[in-house]
Amino acid sequence: MFEDWAKNKAWFLERTGGQMIYTYPHKIYLRMSDAEKIEAAQSVIEYIYDTVDTGEESALAAFLDHFRPVFFSKFTDEEYIDGDIKVPKGMKIIKAIKYFIEDEKLRSKVQDFASAVLQRDKMEGTLCISIHPLDFLSTSENNYNWRSCHALDGEFKSGNLSYMTDASTVVVYMRGDNKVKLPRFPESVPWNNKKWRMLLHFENHYMGVACGRQYPFYTADIFALLSEILKDVFQMTCEQWLDNTIRSYQGKEVISGQSIPHSLGEDYFPIGYQMYRVKDLFEDAENSLQYDDLLKSTVYKRIIAVNSNRATNPKYNPFRIQKIEYKWTIGHSIICPRCGEKLIRHSEFLQCDKCECLYGGEEADNSGLFTYCYSCGERHLYEDTVDVGYDRYVCARCADKYTTNCTKCGTKYLTDELKFDLQDWEDKPLCGWCQDDIMRERMKKKKELEAEGVTPIYFSGKIEGLKVYLDGNLITSGPVEGELEEEN
Repeated sequence: MFEDWAKNKAWFLERTGGQMIYTYPHKIYLRMSDAEKIEAAQSVIEYIYDTVDTGEESALAAFLDHFRPVFFSKFTDEEYIDGDIKVPKGMKIIKAIKYFIEDEKLRSKVQDFASAVLQRDKMEGTLCISIHPLDFLSTSENNYNWRSCHALDGEFKSGNLSYMTDASTVVVYMRGDNKVKLPRFPESVPWNNKKWRMLLHFENHYMGVACGRQYPFYTADIFALLSEILKDVFQMTCEQWLDNTIRSYQGKEVISGQSIPHSLGEDYFPIGYQMYRVKDLFEDAENSLQYDDLLKSTVYKRIIAVNSNRATNPKYNPFRIQKIEYKWTIGHSIICPRCGEKLIRHSEFLQCDKCECLYGGEEADNSGLFTYCYSCGERHLYEDTVDVGYDRYVCARCADKYTTNCTKCGTKYLTDELKFDLQDWEDKPLCGWCQDDIMRERMKKKKELEAEGVTPIYFSGKIEGLKVYLDGNLITSGPVEGELEEEN
């Protein structure tokens, strides 16, 4: 894994003079967009519904929703009255929460969350661009109350390793002043605390860059600064940031004075004079495990900047009509860091399936991917076991030893649960379901024959004469010779 990282990130070290983390020399400030402020205020309302269940949540949520447009101004812009509650104009919104929640501990919890959200606006910190393995592992580990699916308890945690070992991805982030103990990091490894971060993906031939989703908020402030760094450090001129993914076009059909949009069926992205299918621009490497916002997200607005520096992108020509083939290959397959042999196949684990079976803990049990063999008790992937009925599974080894196929339906069952004594099926194993089906069919045929005045006799042994039915089929008829052994 580290061999792949060293080889595929060598280009970064060449451009930064051997530094794994490029640090911008000045403090920076990032501000949320107006749209992100509205969404952030909504996150406080959602937190209230998730946290408060005292019957007070609806009134408090209504209050915050009323002042959502001015939430980041921190003060009410008018008087608010709800029954006996009266909040004066000019009062701090967070302080006014006291009118809605009586429990002091619960009230403090909501106020702390709302305060943390407010602090996201106009963040101050140090900007870093990194290929350091710990920055990939801590992609979404921080003490600033935000997370993503790439957190180390998230469903795409091994995607961090895919990003770490590819030739495309770097981590852009704003950090606090000091290294700290991060969630799910050991005490002995303090690391940079990310106030804000974004993954930046370099085109395969450095003809451009593409931005991943920003966390915990979107800010346009970053792009001018990125253009400066890309030019000074990476010799890439990326001055125009494009964000115009196209999903539909305005057709000629007009209804009530409106031109009706027509879906293109997939996303397109215009670069220069050409339209590119998004799935032609971006691809996930084979067996990579990341959640690629550029390909998969339905809410993220893709942002691309083309490198117009002819020295590092000789194909660039603003007057060229011919199509330039841009391609971003993102992610990389990961060899299990424990055994060093097998590929990691599931994005929610940091080791291969075999090692997860042997060493995985409660997380593996709760994943829905594993079960325990009913016979030997060992943990296995569901897909590597045999269903023996009644929500029981056995491993392949135990299946060979302790299971048999039902003669009629062919399904595997535990051998000692099959029946071998049904008349006319001697020594042939039958599951309980098939035996019941046979007996029901016999009873049905018996009733039909009795309705015709014929008494069927099911038997074992040799017999000549008499009208005899086996499994409902007429075998022979005539006078009886010999004795009959009748089956009840």
